[in-house]
Amino acid sequence: MFAVCLRMQRKYSKLEGYEILTCVRALAGQERTLIADLLEYLYEVELRKLYAPLAYSSLHEFGVKELGFTDAQSYERTRAVAAMRKVPEVRDLIRSGEISLTNAAQLNRAIEAEKRALGEEVTNEFKAALVEAASGATKREFQGKLEVILTNPESRAAVREKLTHRSATRTGVQFEIAVTTEAKIKRVRELVDAPTLEELFDLALDALIAVEEKKRKYDSSSDQELYVRGSSASPAKVMGPDPVAGHGAEEEHEPKKKVSSEQSERRTKQLTSRYVPAKYKTEIAKRSGSRCEFIDPLTMRRCASRSHLQIDHKWPLALGGKTTLQNLRHLCGTHNRMEAERAGLGVNIKN
Repeated sequence: MFAVCLRMQRKYSKLEGYEILTCVRALAGQERTLIADLLEYLYEVELRKLYAPLAYSSLHEFGVKELGFTDAQSYERTRAVAAMRKVPEVRDLIRSGEISLTNAAQLNRAIEAEKRALGEEVTNEFKAALVEAASGATKREFQGKLEVILTNPESRAAVREKLTHRSATRTGVQFEIAVTTEAKIKRVRELVDAPTLEELFDLALDALIAVEEKKRKYDSSSDQELYVRGSSASPAKVMGPDPVAGHGAEEEHEPKKKVSSEQSERRTKQLTSRYVPAKYKTEIAKRSGSRCEFIDPLTMRRCASRSHLQIDHKWPLALGGKTTLQNLRHLCGTHNRMEAERAGLGVNIKN
């Protein structure tokens, strides 16, 4: 029937009513099958981290930039894949149409919210209750059932959080706050001339960003694209010299000085230590623009992640690399793990 409906394309006005309804049902069933198949493939992409060599730090980013999904579509599919991983039976229920893509994503949000609120993994009984509530339910019906299943006020509030893109320049934000947080808002309004919640929120975020960047030795003034596709800059200027050829070399800008044996010993210990001096962290942040420095050698696409950056040894310390500015770089967690696996270490080395 699906093939017949395809052959009928562009002839809709000539079809009888029953033929239209027959094709709609057939195509709707095919759509469910295609979505289920797509999720299975995305599951493998996530499991094998196939997006990492392409300079994407997450499945969500891969969905938006490589597959052309909107933010909302990529989020929904990514969360559905996470639900399939945590609750295996969700895979068959999505394929059969018992659980919608939206409910699968919401199911995963509920598991994450409960886990954060309790500080421990949720039970299989809790997961089973979520699956039962999501099966055959509309989005609104499932949300109503979550109010009963989620007994913790914090987890209930977490699943209600929402970002809604209203226009190219405006986004709606919805979340609940504790009464103690409300008291803080009132106090801030007494101290700061910022009458709207948007202004207060913006001021608070600016202050938090400044504190966190200072902790990480980031320099916002150098927050720029060091390499973009089509730029005249070369990957070497971003990534530094070849890590294998020059991993143990001193930085060119450091003049050679006569040092005592004690100073030489301290220098040797520093070069073989995982400890990264504060001045190095500052220089790395300036060089990277506070952004992951991994580049896909085929497309020359650079990873766009600025989240949870880690300082990585280009030539691993475990394989004889040194803690020199030349041998250090910023990588996101995804690419740090990938490079460790490529080096045969099998673990994520954090500094």
